[in-house]
Amino acid sequence: MMKPILLVFVVSLLVSSAAGQAAGQGPQGSFGNSSDAVSGCDLQAITEYNMGLHIGGVFIVFIISCLGILSAIVLGSIKRLRNNNYIVGGLQLLKFFGCGVVVATAWVHMLADAFSQFLNPCLQGYTFVNWGANFPGWIALFSALIVQIIEYFAMSKQYAIIDQRGETTPNSEMKVVTNDPNNHNVSLEEAVGHSHALVHDEYEAAALTVGTVMLELGIIFHSVIIGLTLGIVTDEWHTLIVAICFHQLFEGMALGSRIAATHFSFLTKLGMGLAYPITTPIGIAIGISVRFTYNSNSQTAILVQGIFDSISAGILVYNGYVELVAVEMNHNRNFHKHSNTWKLYLYVAFTLGLASMSIVGLWA
Repeated sequence: MMKPILLVFVVSLLVSSAAGQAAGQGPQGSFGNSSDAVSGCDLQAITEYNMGLHIGGVFIVFIISCLGILSAIVLGSIKRLRNNNYIVGGLQLLKFFGCGVVVATAWVHMLADAFSQFLNPCLQGYTFVNWGANFPGWIALFSALIVQIIEYFAMSKQYAIIDQRGETTPNSEMKVVTNDPNNHNVSLEEAVGHSHALVHDEYEAAALTVGTVMLELGIIFHSVIIGLTLGIVTDEWHTLIVAICFHQLFEGMALGSRIAATHFSFLTKLGMGLAYPITTPIGIAIGISVRFTYNSNSQTAILVQGIFDSISAGILVYNGYVELVAVEMNHNRNFHKHSNTWKLYLYVAFTLGLASMSIVGLWA
């Protein structure tokens, strides 16, 4: 149902743009003379494109991404390492730093880029000239709503399975407990209460699993867009590769920590971990292949980039606050059990993640 709505929405954008151009409507009111704006929107020939650097970027980003996510998965999944307080503490700090990176990426990078696309003077059409600044917010809001709906139905299905499986659990649990010769005085309330605790843990495990999958899908989506940009740029490549590596490393740690906490098998966790580092290199490869024909100032390119940036922003805002901040801080019993000093350290790590990615946004 949501796909036809999204298709109609995108088609309406393109139709309104074409109608505005046919009627001679241009961005004169906002950008001065339309012919001056359009003249700077032609395809610019690439004169200094270092193929070696861009191909090297594929492997650099892949290795950094693997380092971030797989280290968190391995350290968080191996029991012997998981019981080391220093490793657990370090992983927690890096995870909260990564949470800040994800949230800042949504606000400072994706949403800001979306606004710059929809306010681009090369974007023609009455609709975009007059209401262009509204589209990033509308699209981000719509994409976040879609993610919430998908997660709702996924959780409903998981809860139904748990409830159906748990219908016979109270009696079986009570039988096991009362058959123990050392527990003759166990009450019905205690037996049923123990069963309810087990079901509650199943609910939490299901929520963690669905939330982690939704988080990874959202991160994978915007990683392709980031890679596409890196594959096309020339003069800003060195700055952008540093920013992307920084982003991929700590975002991978945040995602890897969540994957490690799920009840998947270790091989499944590794498979989920490998899905993350290959997406940005795929985007880079696509960018390299279309570098000579891709015009970033064309009507189609601006709309596609702006729409995708807006969708990514909405997904990451939802994932950042609902799947990361709320789960790891607000609704996390273990977090509230920490000492005030350790909670302060974790919150400082989160804030540093916000600040560092925001500063990187000044250059990339």
